[in-house]
Parts: sequence; C-alpha cells; structure tokens
Amino acid sequence: MLYQNLNQRTIMSNKIKKEIYQEVNDSLNIVEVATRLGSTLHQQGNSFAGTCPTGHSSNSKNSFHVNNNLKRFHCWNCETYGDAIQLVQEVKGLNKVESLKWLVDEFHLKVDLGKLQNIPKQTPEQIQEEKDMFSRSMVFEKLVEIGKTKLYGEEGKDALDYLINERKYDEDILKKTEWFYLPEEIDIKKEMISQYPDMVKDISKLPLQGAHGDNFRLAFPYHNGDGIITGIVKRFVGGKGHEYTDKNGELKYARYDSSYGTKKGDLFGLDKVDTKEETILIVEGYPDALYFQASGIKNVTAGGQGLLSKKHLDGIRSKKVKNIIISFDNDGVGPANTEKAVLMILENSNTVPYVIDPLEYGNYKDPDEYFRANGLHSLETIIKEKPIHGALWVVKGLISDYEKLNPIEKKKVEEKIFEILLLIRDESIIAELHTELSSIFKGTLPAFKKLIRSKRDINKDNITKSMIDKPIIPFIDTNTNSRSYYNSIEDNLSLGVDEKIIEAIMLDHNLGRPTRYPTFRVEFNPHDREDRFNIWKKSFNVFSPTSYMFQKKDNEKIDLEVTCPRTFQLIKNLIPVDSERQHFINWLSYIFSNLNKARTSWVFTGTQGSGKNLFFDHIIKPLFGQKQTMVVDDARLQSDFNGFMMNKLFIAFNEVANDDTSTKRSVKSKIKSLITDEKIIINEKHVKNFEIDNFTNIMFFSNEAIPILIETDDRRFNVVETGGKLKNVKSFAADAEGFIASLNEELVDFAQYLLNYNYDVRLVDEVIENEAKASIQELSMNRFELFASKLKTDDWNWFDENFPRKGNNFLGKDERNVLMTETQLSSRKVLREVLLKSYYHTNDGWVTPTKLTRQLKLYGIKIKRYKYSDGRDDEYYYEW
Repeated sequence: MLYQNLNQRTIMSNKIKKEIYQEVNDSLNIVEVATRLGSTLHQQGNSFAGTCPTGHSSNSKNSFHVNNNLKRFHCWNCETYGDAIQLVQEVKGLNKVESLKWLVDEFHLKVDLGKLQNIPKQTPEQIQEEKDMFSRSMVFEKLVEIGKTKLYGEEGKDALDYLINERKYDEDILKKTEWFYLPEEIDIKKEMISQYPDMVKDISKLPLQGAHGDNFRLAFPYHNGDGIITGIVKRFVGGKGHEYTDKNGELKYARYDSSYGTKKGDLFGLDKVDTKEETILIVEGYPDALYFQASGIKNVTAGGQGLLSKKHLDGIRSKKVKNIIISFDNDGVGPANTEKAVLMILENSNTVPYVIDPLEYGNYKDPDEYFRANGLHSLETIIKEKPIHGALWVVKGLISDYEKLNPIEKKKVEEKIFEILLLIRDESIIAELHTELSSIFKGTLPAFKKLIRSKRDINKDNITKSMIDKPIIPFIDTNTNSRSYYNSIEDNLSLGVDEKIIEAIMLDHNLGRPTRYPTFRVEFNPHDREDRFNIWKKSFNVFSPTSYMFQKKDNEKIDLEVTCPRTFQLIKNLIPVDSERQHFINWLSYIFSNLNKARTSWVFTGTQGSGKNLFFDHIIKPLFGQKQTMVVDDARLQSDFNGFMMNKLFIAFNEVANDDTSTKRSVKSKIKSLITDEKIIINEKHVKNFEIDNFTNIMFFSNEAIPILIETDDRRFNVVETGGKLKNVKSFAADAEGFIASLNEELVDFAQYLLNYNYDVRLVDEVIENEAKASIQELSMNRFELFASKLKTDDWNWFDENFPRKGNNFLGKDERNVLMTETQLSSRKVLREVLLKSYYHTNDGWVTPTKLTRQLKLYGIKIKRYKYSDGRDDEYYYEW
C-alpha cells in the first residue's frame, strides 16, 4: 500500500497524467490507427478483421481484430493486445510517451502533452486479465452474430415463435435487441471454428454452459460497464423451464441460466448509458431492459431479480449518474426490493433515488407487461411523471398502517424513519417528509430539523461506518492533525490535503461534500489483517498483504535449485559463497515468515549488471508489495524529509554514503537508526512530525569500493561481493526475457520455500565477518582510526608493506632503523618519537605530537611518561 503526503499540485498532476492518456485514447478511432500503421481491415459483424500491422504472416489474413467501441485490438496469431497507444508501441517500437506524441502529431489531436511525465501503469496480472476478458468478449461477439442469424432462420424457428407469440415481442423491435439462438455447444463451436480458424484456441475454451447444462436455446450477452461481454444469459424455450431435482430432492424448474464466469458486477445495460442524461432507470429483469433499450427508452438498466448491490453503485458512479429511478416488479418481493435499493443508494452514494410505485402499473406485474399492453407512450409518461423521491416513498409505505400498529411496532417504525431522515441532506425533501409525518411527529419544521440534527450526533459512528465503504473516504489523521483522504479505488492515501481539494475530488466521484471528518490514527501494521478501518480503535491500517503472504507453512521439503532454478541462479550470482547465501536465505525467511523487522542489513557490492536490481524488482517487490518496497537514492537519504520510510517493509539504498565528508558521516548515523530503531520520527512537508513503528528491512546496492561507511565493531551490516555480470550466466544469456518471466512464475514456490525454511532466529541478528566487509571497514576509517586499528590488531604485514624497504636509500641511510619494529608492535608499547616517524611513513605527512596523541586517545591508545632517577631525560611511550 502506498502512503503519500501529497500537496495540492501533486494530486492534480497525477490526475492530469491519467486524463491525458485517456483523452488520447478516447479521441482516436482505433480502426484508423491500425490502418495508418499498415493493417488491411474489413468489417466483420460489430468489429473489423484483417492483417496484423506488426507484419507477421497469416494464412487466413483475418487474425487481427479491432473493436472500435471498446477501442481495443487483439491478434490471435501473435497474441498482441491493447489500445491504440499500445498498438503504436508494438508496431513502431516506441515507449508510451513517444507513442502518445506520435499519435497526437499523426492525427492532429488537440491534446496538450506538456504536463505529461508518467503514464499510469498496470501490473502484468492486470494486463493479462484484461487481455483474456477482451479476447473472450470478441469470441462472444462472433457467437452473437451467428446466433442472431440463426434466430431468424429455420434453426431458430421455435425460439423465435416463443419470443413473438408467448412473450408478445414485436419482431421489428426484437431484431434491434441482442437476443440470439444458441445451438448445442458442440455444434456451434464447430461452426465458429470453421468460420474463424485463428480463434480456435479461444473458441474451444469459451464457456457456454452454466449450472443447468446445455439445455437452453435462447440467449443474450451480458456486458460490463465498458461494453465487454463477460458471459451470456440463457433462456429456456417454452413451458415451465428446464426440469431438475435440487439437493433436497425437490422438483424444480429453471427458466434462466448464465454461462460459467459471467461477471454481473455492473448493472445490465450500463454500457448503453448516455452520461449526458444524468438519470438512469433500473428495472428488475434483464430481458425487460434489453427490450426497452431497443424500443427507444434511454438509459434503462436492470439489476436482475430486483437486487441492487454496492458493486452496482461503483459502476453507476463511473457513469457520473446523478439520479436513479427504480421501477421494480409489482409482485410480492418488488416493493421490498425497492425499499432495500433506496436505502442502499442513500447510505452509499450521493446519487438521488427516485421510485415509480409498482402500483402505478395497476394489474400488470411489471413494466414489461404494462408496455406490451399500453404501448411505449404510456410507459414513457409514467417514467417522466410518476417518480417520487425514494425516501418519501419508503416513509409513506412505513406509515400506511401506522394507526393499526401496537406501541412496540410503532416504536420500530419511528426508529426506521429516523434512520432514513439521517441520510437526507435536501432541505426540501425534509420539509416534505415533515408534512407527511405531521400526525406522528408534532411540532414546527425548525423543531423537526433540530430533532434530526440531535439524532445525527448520536448516530455519528453509524455514519462513519457508511463512509468507509465509499470510494473516497475523508478523515482527520490524528498523527498529523491534518485533513486526509483515502482513495479505495486506487489504494492511495493522501495526507495534509486542503479541504477544498477533498471536496472537489469527492464531487468528481459523485459523492457529496463531507459533512464531518471522522478521526483516525493512520498506522502501518503488517501483523493486523482485520478491516483496514477500525471504527472502535479509530485506526486506519495502510498495510496491504500480497497474495504470497496468504500461503501457509507446510511440511513440503523444497529443493530451491530444482524447484526454482532461475531464482536460485540469480541468488547464487548475487551471493556466490554458499555459507553467505544460506545466511541470507535464513534472514529473508525470517522476515517473510513473520513480517518482522530484522536489525541487520545486507550490502551487495560488485560489478554493474550482476542482478541486484533484478532481484529487488522481480522477487522482493512482488513478495512484499510493490507499494511497500522502494529503491532510495543518495539525494533522498540526505534530505531532511524522510517520508520514504513510511509504510515500507523493504528499502534498497542505491549508492549512498560513499565518501568521508561530514554530510556522509551524518548519513551514516541516520542509516544506523533506520536499521535498528523500532520507532522513528517522520518529518514530512505540510504536516507536523510524528512517530511511526519501523518495520523496514534494509539492503544496499553499490558498484563502488565504499558503498557505505562501516565501523570496526559493527553489528549491523552483512557484506557480500556479487558474482560477475548476469549475462555471463548461460540461462540468462540464452533468453533474458524468459529468465525474468521464470522468476515471476517461480514466486509462489519461492514464497513456499521461505515459509518452510527452518530459520534460526539467533542468526538473523548476527552478521558475517568476511574479507569484503573488512575491506569496507578499512576504507571507512580516517587515517588516525586506521593507524590505531593496525596497532591494536598487531597487523605487522600492513606496516611492513607501507614502511620503506629494508636497506640503505640513495643517501646511504636505512630509514627502517628509526621506525617501529615487529617486536615493539607486539609489545604494545612504543616510544612517542618512533611512533611519530612510523605514522609519517604510513600516511605521507607529518603530524604534531599533540594532535597524534589526541587522535589516538579516541581509539584507546594512551600516552605514558617514564621518569628516570639516573638523570636521563623523561621518555614518552604509547601503550594499548
């Protein structure tokens, strides 16, 4: 999950980037784009087919399909898929920004690209899911085209007779609908494959049957809000329906069925809604909406069995709908479902619900029967003149038999009425309700409004509960005492946002202005997987578990090299030494299994191209969450603002603290606390400083000799020197893209390997001591610290290498005679003058006795004075 402190400019900038991308796509005719890129297309039903502009050969010359309504293309031969911008990328070999610029120039679009920097990205899983949906939708389109032809031919004679003579459909209107004849699965798929051989794979796996098998010969497609066909709804021809026995042994009849996988999250017919109208009509039955659309009634949708869901409301919001007219059936459950729908709309959106009382249809059970008996004009008159505000309709129903109720029943009715009143903000509707309720609630309108306000205060927790189910959730963060909002659609939290900006964003999502800002404490807690918003604790947990975190430890013994060969090869190249690699696996297993912070870190040094970033991007990020991991550069680490530490499980520092300036020394101190401290203070722009729990695990990547300053007695850093370039690994050199794809495919098994690994928690806090680390430690020291270190470790080899060679120099003197000997070093007691000269020769520079004494004292080397009673001068020795 991403936790951001966005100021006003950043919020609007992100919105602009997405809008520009969408604006370019919406402005284009993808058929024209494909043609301009070299494709030869001809119309084939509702879409176009022809040659693929990428240039590959095709026997049918029809493998490339384009749907201009959905603004997508798909080639069944080379498996490319996407929108117009992605098509340009495929054909021209450009990146997204370059493709956008090419399209704007080529088609003379009036789109300002000046503010465009980043393009909204999709995950590989999202891309594949969208591709599968689109290809399946295009195959369904072909099914509908063939089936419509059959419906009006000899094969569909009985089905057509049912629609015209039993359902009383007008044939001319019927032809405008998407009703089609559905042959048995084996027959229709054979016919489709013969007509569209390039689609054979997708046709073969197209789901046509549902819970009641292959017994339905009439069908129509179910589109989502974007027009994608997600499946088909099937109707039994004639009689009571398909006969079957339920699990209790009772005889049942199924009139309708849906193909497996049909997604009905959006209202049926929502894709046909014209957003300029701002009002939609919701009827109960799918066939009713289908027929009304063809008859000329605008913006009619269906909920299916009169059931409206919160998911439906999300789709309605996307269409910027302001008013909903509910017109359910006039039967036993119709009024009850109408009441439920009104309350759901009031509680979960800013859309205004209206109701056509089912009694308006008289003796007819639903709008469809009324329409067939009285005609289009009469139904349109009811739709135009009869809707009343949903709250008013519900209240009228509640009090219709009020006087006949006993006191307990009256109390329940009054409580329910107040639940509705608390959801109404329109003063005119409250005034109407006051008039309607005058016999129950005595008093003036101002007194009535005051009573409602007092009830709202009492009920504020319930209002908060309803708020947290909405796509935009405004609140005050008690950590920073700032107004904030959470976008549940984009999984994005913004702190320190101006109130007017929050109001604008909510209105843009068809939500009302916040009447109050509930308070929550924002926290990041990987150990709590309960509801994100906790009403009782007043907390908001921004942690978001990845799918791999839901895997459970089991007894399977996994050989990493065998089960995850590419992952093993990558880690082996990063950590060539077996013992060091096992130490790292132990560390990573502990973190992934417990989602805890380790108080040690890993420093990866070595040549560029060894796979450090590949490991982080394709293993660490997906395992721990794209938004809960980050690569941080030196400039960001040196900044006074440390918001990058918020809500992270892993951070990789790239080339930081690699010299000995005072700035880098302060960075070293900062890094220490980030690695070991359980809590840290966050300093961010536009909000006050606040403390958070530190769950972040740390890595360092560098190609430099000193990637970070490490002290001699360090207990925080594991250092490894990576292997050579990854391109020297055979499997990577042979197929780099395939290697990377395999890393993604092996993630489930690698996650299980980490969970099953028998880690030793004691080793997690221990660091390995090796030559790579010793080298950095030495390079991290200043000249005095290094000199003192060599003295204290009796490192004669170092002195021997840095002293002049034995023997006379060109002046005939042996300079070694005045320098420290190996025996003196071992004695840990050396004359001041000798050590001064030794320091000079190892550091190419003179230093005063006073300064050397002061510096060496910092590292535990003291000076002592020896007095002689025989008249000799006093001598000074360094001892350690």
